[in-house]
Parts: sequence; structure tokens; C-alpha cells
Amino acid sequence: MDCLDYIKDLPEFKYLAIKESKYTFMAENATEEQNNEFIQGCKELNMEKLIKQCALESLKKRLISRFGEMWDKVLDSPEFLERHPILKQAQEATEEKYNTDYLFLTVNPRDGVGINELRLATEKAMKKSWLTKYIYVYEQRSKIDDVAFYGQHMHCLFYRKGKKMNEIKREFASSFRKICDVDNPSVLNIKFCTDDDIKKRLTYILGTKNDPDKQLKQEQDKKWRKEYFLKDYYIGEWDYEKDPLPLS
Repeated sequence: MDCLDYIKDLPEFKYLAIKESKYTFMAENATEEQNNEFIQGCKELNMEKLIKQCALESLKKRLISRFGEMWDKVLDSPEFLERHPILKQAQEATEEKYNTDYLFLTVNPRDGVGINELRLATEKAMKKSWLTKYIYVYEQRSKIDDVAFYGQHMHCLFYRKGKKMNEIKREFASSFRKICDVDNPSVLNIKFCTDDDIKKRLTYILGTKNDPDKQLKQEQDKKWRKEYFLKDYYIGEWDYEKDPLPLS
């Protein structure tokens, strides 16, 4: 199969493959003959334009990564907020709504990433100096009647220790960038947890699931963990008396 077959039906590709005005016309009024003409046009892709566009997008991402932390500090500074009351109001509203100490992280690696790669990335992430209070598990998505394990991922409930959400996202993105699309919030997902959420998340992590389908998957999780020498859960070290995690 020609590699173009994988992408030739994407609107972005069609837009680059032929002239913009012609694409607009064909999108609205295409005949079979014109579609055949378009397929030929795909083979004459404006590769130079595509390369320039990709270069620009990658540069944007690198600049955002480089300057993100600097602008976070500027935007959050009291002096800047005093000069821009609407931003101060937005910050206060956000902090009031999401002023929770615990967050819930889910990491979904891309296809082809092995459990060892996921483990290495997770263990590296858990070594952050501020991240001492956490509990995490490895899971997969197959059920007992499936012929193979698949869909491995990681869930983690953690205490943020005063860290801001944008800082947390940036640090975890750095830790998991090699194994997943960190810009996709459904792949690298972080949620605030209220007190009720904490109990639900702990119940979920520790394997107590009410859904019958998830109970079947839970049995498969046990087999999968045994095969790959994984613990039922992993927990951080901290001073329980001063800062207890509500496991009960």
C-alpha cells in the first residue's frame, strides 16, 4: 500500500495537495471525474509547503515550552495582576473552584510502548522532589475472554504540595513525552479531586469496582500484573502523623 493512502483523505492533506481554490470547489461540488483528478493531485503533493508548515508548528511548540514557565511567573505576579483586574478576577475564581490538594493522573501510552517503558517513565516521574505523597497502579483493558492483554496504562492519586496545575502539567509532560502524546488531555489527563473524589479514586485504584464489566477486567489485571511482576499498587513515603493519606 502506498504510504499516501494513509493520509490522502485528511482535509489538511487535501488542502496541501492541490490549490486551495480548487479544493474548496471540489469539496462542495466534486464529481467522480474530479475525484479521480484529485487522487492524481495527491501524488503531486506540495511537499515544500507541508515541510514549512510542520517546521513552523514544531517551532511554535518549542517556543511555548521554552517561554511557558517565564510567562506563568509574569502572569501570576501580584504587580501584573493589579494592573489587569480581569486576570486577577479570573485567577481568584479558578483558585476558589479548584482549590484542592489532591489530583488524579492518568497516562495512556501510545501503541507499541511496553510495560517496562511505562514503568521507567513513571518511576522517573515519581522521583520529583515535591512528589512524596502518592499511590499509583498499572492497569490494562482486556477482559477474561480476550485472547491477549492490551491497553496498559497508569493511574496515580497524588498530593500536589502547593504546586500549580500549569507547573504540574509541564513537569509530567516532560516525564512522559517519550511514551505518549502529552498534548492530548485524554492521553495525559490530570484532574482536581474534592474530598469525595479522593475516596472514590482510592477505591478505584485499590481494585474495588462496582461495574460487572470492570470486575472482569480486574481479574485480568491480576493475571497481567503477575505475569509482568507488578505490584497491586505502589505508594510513596511520607510522615503519616503530620500528613496522613486517607486510605481508610
